[in-house]
This record gives sequence, C-alpha cells and structure tokens, in this order.
Amino acid sequence: MFYSSTLIFLISLISLVIFQVNAQVTQSSYSEHPEEDLHQNQIPPPEYQPSEDDVKKALTELVTSQVDSNKDGRLSTEELRDWLEVVHKKIIDDSIDRQWKYYEPTVQEVHSWEGYAPEMKEVLQWDVFKRLTYPDEYLKEDPSNGHAESMKRLLARSERRWNSADANSDTVLTKEEFKDFVHPEESKNIRNLLVDEAFEDMNSNNDTFVTLEEYMKHLYSVSDETERDDPSWKATHESHFKEYLDKNHNGKLDREELTDWLIPSYNKHEAEAYRLITTADEDKDGELSVEEIGTHFHDFYAILPPDFWHQFAPNEEKHDEL
Repeated sequence: MFYSSTLIFLISLISLVIFQVNAQVTQSSYSEHPEEDLHQNQIPPPEYQPSEDDVKKALTELVTSQVDSNKDGRLSTEELRDWLEVVHKKIIDDSIDRQWKYYEPTVQEVHSWEGYAPEMKEVLQWDVFKRLTYPDEYLKEDPSNGHAESMKRLLARSERRWNSADANSDTVLTKEEFKDFVHPEESKNIRNLLVDEAFEDMNSNNDTFVTLEEYMKHLYSVSDETERDDPSWKATHESHFKEYLDKNHNGKLDREELTDWLIPSYNKHEAEAYRLITTADEDKDGELSVEEIGTHFHDFYAILPPDFWHQFAPNEEKHDEL
C-alpha cells in the first residue's frame, strides 16, 4: 500500500501511535484494491500469524456458522458481500475505538446544527491530538531532523481534515466526527478531501491533471525498494493507469477520473466478493464451497474479523493506546 510506505520512510523513528494515525490521515487509498488493503491491515506480520491449519479451521467455522447465511454449504457473491460489509464495519469501529481511548477524550456540551438541546458528549481537543501525534521535537528545524518539513505538511493536512470533519464548527470532534477525520472515505460529507489530497500529492506542475509521468513519479517515491525491484512493477502500474484509471484514454487523469478511482460509485464489497469468488471458484459454478476456500485459504485471510487476529498480535499492539 503506497501511503504506508511513505510514512515508514518519513517517520521511521516515530512511535507506533503517530505512524498509525498518519497512515490514515494520509490515506492508503491509492491502490487497485483499497478494500482488500484495508482488510489486510488487520493481519499481523507473518512471524505472529497462526499456523495454516489454525487459519483453515477458523475459516471453516466462520463460513459455516456466519457467512453461509442460507446454510446450503456454498457461498454466493451476495453472502460474501454481506459478510465483507460486517467485517469492514468491525475493522473501522475497532480502529476508531482504540484511537479514541488514546487521545484523552473529555466530556463537554455539544451543540448540533439542528438546534436540539446540547448534549454532554466525549470530545477530542485539537491541541491534545496535535501534541500526541506531532510532538514539537518532530517539527523542529535542525540538522538532526530531516523530516521536519514532511511532518509540517502532514500536520497542515491533519488540521484541514479536522476542520472539515468538525460538522458544527465547535473546534472539537465527537467520536462520530473523529471517524470522518480518520476515515473520510467512509464519510459522505468530506470524502472529496481524498481527491484534493491526491492532486496535491501527484500534481507537480499545479495544473488540473495528473499525467502518467506524475503518477509514476509519485508511486516511485512512495514505494519501497523491494516493490520497485520487481521486474513487473513499472509495467503493472503503467497498465493500471492506462486501462483502469484513464477512462477517456487521453494520457492524464482529471478530477472526475480521480474521483472514480478514490471514491468509486460501485459497491466495493460486492466487487471484492466477486474477485474472491473468481479467484477460488475451481468448478466455475459461481459459488464457493468450504473445500475451495480451504484450498485457497491464503486469499481469505481478510474475511476473518479483527478479534481473530488480535489474539496473535505482538504484545506492543495489544495495548489500549492503538
């Protein structure tokens, strides 16, 4: 995922808390399969993963008890789509819950635009978020800090998102607003910020288009050396640009094309369900048996919910603060 690589480069010495928040503030949406990427994020590194037999057993139990809603022994696109929606919500809610606890919410009166009586709610203060995510030492300009400018850009982006997510302009974020802040792709109100950010990141000459050259230059800058060393890396991404993103085939992406990419109008869970079924459907009947899922179990790690993976996460990731 492109943006994870960027942040590893920029803030490799910064704490896990800062990394995880900024990974979401800068988004990891620049991918062919953003839905798959989000679900893959819950999976711990290989050295912490359970055995293949444990994964197969968990998948079998999950499919038979929950995913196969009509209990016919096979998974349809619709059943897999519905389950992916459940898992997606679990991942988002789990992410928000862990971060919310870390950022020291306080209770105060919150007013809504609708004019209802104010409610006492937990809220996050911008100053607290800034202090915990962007400590002063990481913003200082000195010879030992080579990432100060990058961190300042991330801070400015965070502040813009914060203000956009602050629906009632009271300077603090409720938990619902914080979800919009961290996951604007889930928000109808501020999701277009993703397109603005993509233009900022890719458009080097400040015109209204992203050319193939700009696109590839950006991907190169945010991909790690291992990815770039793959002989097919360049051809794969150029093909993705030309065949999938550049819908009018004029050699550049306008705002509408970027929007279609980052905020697709199709059902992303249904598209991912179809992709998974196509990958594992050995008898080509359009559905999946438990045996087919077992054979292709590596492709189905992401349908296991976050609580399954949490039990195998390294100790430092089990703390309440993210």
